Amino acid sequence: MRRVKGELRLVPLSPAAREEARATAESLLSAAHAAIGASRGEVEAAWADVPTGPSGKRLRDGILKVVADACEFDSPDGEQAAALRRAVFAGATAARAAGALDRAQVLGLAGAAFGLTPDEVEARLYADLPDAHPLVRVGFQRADAVVDAYVAGQAAAVLLRATRVVAEVTCGSAGAYRALFRALKFHRLLFHAEALEDGAYRLTLDGPMSLFQSTRRYGLALALMLPYVAACERWSIVADVAWGPTQEPLVFRARGEGGEGVASAPLPDEVDALRRAIGRASLGWRAEAARRLLPVGAGGVIVPDLCLSRDDGARVYLEVLGYFRREAVFQRVDAARGLRERVLFAASDRLRVSEELLGDDVPASLYIYKQSMSARAVLARADALAARGVDQPSGEG
Repeated sequence: MRRVKGELRLVPLSPAAREEARATAESLLSAAHAAIGASRGEVEAAWADVPTGPSGKRLRDGILKVVADACEFDSPDGEQAAALRRAVFAGATAARAAGALDRAQVLGLAGAAFGLTPDEVEARLYADLPDAHPLVRVGFQRADAVVDAYVAGQAAAVLLRATRVVAEVTCGSAGAYRALFRALKFHRLLFHAEALEDGAYRLTLDGPMSLFQSTRRYGLALALMLPYVAACERWSIVADVAWGPTQEPLVFRARGEGGEGVASAPLPDEVDALRRAIGRASLGWRAEAARRLLPVGAGGVIVPDLCLSRDDGARVYLEVLGYFRREAVFQRVDAARGLRERVLFAASDRLRVSEELLGDDVPASLYIYKQSMSARAVLARADALAARGVDQPSGEG
């Protein structure tokens, strides 16, 4: 890093180092694409065979991290794998005690309860272990895109000291925007999204240094956001940072073109737990990750976490505000009258707001929860919202 007239600038890679990084990325990508369907352990073994270049291990490991972070590995049903192991171990113990231990028979008896053949039982017995997860997708196709993402990633250390970040992003599809917004929520970042006239979005994010007390954990989350931004087709960021021991105010700028990269972020743990709980509740509602962005007045955008749907066509979106500021709740209240969809906002009681902020005359309501969200409480409010008249456009959830 170097300071230039009030700005903080990255020192670029030398031509030789960039070429080395490109060659390393090419080798790692080739190994990954050849290993589609192989286990994580096998893929990592193939990557270990890629040699380190003249610049040393640091550059190679940095390129490897970019490639690995963009790979998607299938995560089988961990609960089933654990249940299979219990059934197999119990069967083997009983057979051994009876003096008639037969491996194929034990696997067959265990699998019968799950509708699986002995071969399928053996394949799934330890499928929940990370090393066994199969590679299903490689995020990058071009080595140059990997190097560009690596260079962009060097800005992560700067964002640890940010007080405010403004990013403008352009993606080629609604799916790419959804992946970006889901990543922001997964990392529990405080952000405001604004739709621009050219189809792009402006994202304003609070930095860790703007909080009442600087938190390294939040700063790390902000840094982890950058690869998702850099994966957009066109992007730029402007960050106000407090740099060095004296917290000197500086401006950091970066821009680039990507279009390839990071794997889609999962739902936050508490949201996914609610989704699964709704599925088990058997109260007539289904829950899935929301696939729509909901426009509100003055270019604003609501990014729901879940779409709740019933067989009669009723649909309610859920946005969880548990990690936002109180201002975010009041912004949702102000925007509620302009909604064309039913939306349930869930907010932690730590934000000190009341459910009465939203009345029955708008297609939205507030759910205030204490430690964790209750599926029954959410669905009770969804039933109430479904009874309110509102014009909902057809289409995906």
